[in-house]
Amino acid sequence: MRYSVFLLCLGALLCVLLTPLSMRTAVKMGAVDLPDGGRRRHAHPTPRLGGLALFAAVFLSTAFFLPETRLYAAWLSGGALLCALGVTDDLFSLSPFVKLAAQGAIATLPIAFGFAPTALSLGAWGWVLPFPLGNLFAFFFTLTLLNAFNLIDGADALAVLLSAVAALTLWLHTGEGGALLLFGCALGFLPYNRPASALARASHPRTRSFLGDTGSTFLGYSLALFSLGASPRFSLFLPLCFAVPLYDLVFVFCKRLWHKKNPFAADRSHIHHRLADRGLSTGESLLLLGLLGALFSTIFLFLEVLFQKRVR
Repeated sequence: MRYSVFLLCLGALLCVLLTPLSMRTAVKMGAVDLPDGGRRRHAHPTPRLGGLALFAAVFLSTAFFLPETRLYAAWLSGGALLCALGVTDDLFSLSPFVKLAAQGAIATLPIAFGFAPTALSLGAWGWVLPFPLGNLFAFFFTLTLLNAFNLIDGADALAVLLSAVAALTLWLHTGEGGALLLFGCALGFLPYNRPASALARASHPRTRSFLGDTGSTFLGYSLALFSLGASPRFSLFLPLCFAVPLYDLVFVFCKRLWHKKNPFAADRSHIHHRLADRGLSTGESLLLLGLLGALFSTIFLFLEVLFQKRVR
């Protein structure tokens, strides 16, 4: 128990200390998100390399306080590549197809490190996955979750909050220390990424840092890896932990295709945009979607316990 508390506090503390450094780095590199009155409706220019602080906190914690395992090797390898991709995109504005191709290459890492599932399970029922299908499942699951958290990162603190809920759920389900560390890192980043409110201190009345693609894709990759590494039998209840970002991904892509638009073209069809158009504030949307994420995660844990008892 003490070790778990230590990991939680370590991740949070490192992220609190490292995020200001990532903000200064973003300003020097010109990686600053400028408001445009359209999709970018924040009031002030905001650094968008918060993901660098998140990965740095994970890297330092893992290097010194977690055992050397294949899971953590895959975690740090993928995180480093996603950081490089995110910084490159900020500097050179890569096309969506180039980024997708690079993400696809990174999504093969869980397979390379041996975390492709050998079976799918739904309670007492199970289906064996032949070797090629297990690899394909791991690849598409990782690529999908990576992009789901990237796309949901369009409102202050939303991707961070949903990933924190999912990481805590995975830790409760598997006891994986890396998931608890990720939860702590997300908590440490939240003070810099929270939406502006009347309750905020006068010196910091607004969001001070964005995750950027580096952070959001790293969160999605991490959660996909911990899901695949939990067991060779992948529970089909597990995607409930990611219900909100997965729903947003499917809805947005289907809507764009239905209207014959580029599915990778940015617009205001995401769930947080639609809630804002209905008059909800950023804080209200964050609370609603965060509660939905917690509800689906609780349903997942309940179903896992219920079906385990039935099997016994």
